Amino acid sequence: MDRKNIIDAPIHQENSDYHFVEGSYFSIQFKILAFTLFLKALHSLYEQSYLSFLILTLIAVVVFIAKKGISISPSLQQYRYFFGLLKFKFGKWQTLPEFESISIFRAPKSQTTTISTQSSTAYFSEIEVNLIYNTSRKLTVFITDKYDAAIEKARFFESLFKLSIYDATEREGKWL
Repeated sequence: MDRKNIIDAPIHQENSDYHFVEGSYFSIQFKILAFTLFLKALHSLYEQSYLSFLILTLIAVVVFIAKKGISISPSLQQYRYFFGLLKFKFGKWQTLPEFESISIFRAPKSQTTTISTQSSTAYFSEIEVNLIYNTSRKLTVFITDKYDAAIEKARFFESLFKLSIYDATEREGKWL
């Protein structure tokens, strides 16, 4: 088994880790299914099937509270995409790439809702803060709808990694 020399291993300073919770891990379809499972769990309780109640309720709760996001550990020089349950985060740590710059980008988004034969699409935009590496690869570290919050987060990463910020939220991009 290959183990690092304990003397050479970096010390993990967990209080300096950056965590961004992007949102729910499961989509609305899974949440509807989880609600249905919870109703089935209540029916199991009525039938005095306590084990079924416990299992189905646990599955439904996990679907509702699971979050996804990213953690960056400057002390370990690693990052991970995580699956979070309450305060616990699960995900494989990977070595941070050599970042070239920070970009602030307005990303167009849409959400389509279909009921029976009618559908409606809502269009909106979010501002992403990305750490750029390998010329065109990106690590999205923050998403918001407020420009000032995006600038503040970009400034945080600017000081952390000593990088330049490229603001591409307007038609004419500019270096800050």
